[in-house]
Amino acid sequence: MNLFEKIKLVLFYDGLTKEEYNAVYNDIYNRNLKNLFAYNLIIASLSFVLFLVSCIWNIIESNRISYFVVFVFCSLLLILIKKVAPNIIWIGKLISYFFSSVILIWAIYIGTVTAHNQSATSFSVCLAILPFVAYNSIFYGFIHRIIAIIAFVVVAQFYKTPSTISVDLVNIVSFGLVGTGVSIVNQLIQANAMLTRKNVYSEIRNLSNIFDTIRIIDLENNTSVDYEAKSDTSKGFISRDSDARTQMENLLKEIVSERNSKRMVNFCNFATLEDRLYDKQKVVCDFIDKNTEWQRAVFLVVQRNKNGFPSKVSFTLEMIADKYYIKTLDMNTESIE
Repeated sequence: MNLFEKIKLVLFYDGLTKEEYNAVYNDIYNRNLKNLFAYNLIIASLSFVLFLVSCIWNIIESNRISYFVVFVFCSLLLILIKKVAPNIIWIGKLISYFFSSVILIWAIYIGTVTAHNQSATSFSVCLAILPFVAYNSIFYGFIHRIIAIIAFVVVAQFYKTPSTISVDLVNIVSFGLVGTGVSIVNQLIQANAMLTRKNVYSEIRNLSNIFDTIRIIDLENNTSVDYEAKSDTSKGFISRDSDARTQMENLLKEIVSERNSKRMVNFCNFATLEDRLYDKQKVVCDFIDKNTEWQRAVFLVVQRNKNGFPSKVSFTLEMIADKYYIKTLDMNTESIE
């Protein structure tokens, strides 16, 4: 792959291939909707507060109408984002670009028409934060902001002095570059993380066709979630309100025979699990359950932290044999791969 192709992938597909980008596009779209909802909520709240303040503070009285218009506009968008956009992608895209365009137009108005001799702080801030919420590709987001800067300069010619415009341009370009640069890095990291997560959970779905129980455990936050299972082996035994260690302790008490209890407690010890899986992909342990049937417990690395230690693992149980095969299995060792 040559340099031009790499740049193209960064600009249009967040550094992924077209096929990879399409595979995670729904995840990217849903994340954008969440960001868009959050920013709309913040701006709607801030605009409403400023509107109230403008009613009693003469200094910003000239912006009162614009504050109210932005409040109403963002409130309507909040309804669309919550009720319509999750089901109709093109509406979500339209809302994203419409939102960013209107906010930039409003910022241009505030920074030129109502601030003849003042710096265009609102416009500079908008250029810095909008890349984090209103985008579908790095290229189109960049073009969008370039057009906004050109529009600002054209409008400013009628309301501001050349010296003030020069100062504004320095601030605008600086804020715009910083916001764009940070958002590009963030976008590339997020896209790769989404692709990795999708691949991991695809593998987990494949495992669900083999194992009876699958649990994803976050070792760093001591939380867990049941992902998918062929049977209800652990249903009713695990309290969703308890932490991952408590959940595991409850599960072992319910299903592991007394004969194998100590060995399974050691196997499921989270305090030593990270070290045991540091240079391994999985650890395996066979045990007898309370129905005198053989099961196989497996911890499989799902995600590692920057130091190489597992941060998330999957815990699976598989029925492997019945009581007639007990004597053929070695109960004294833990299999590590």
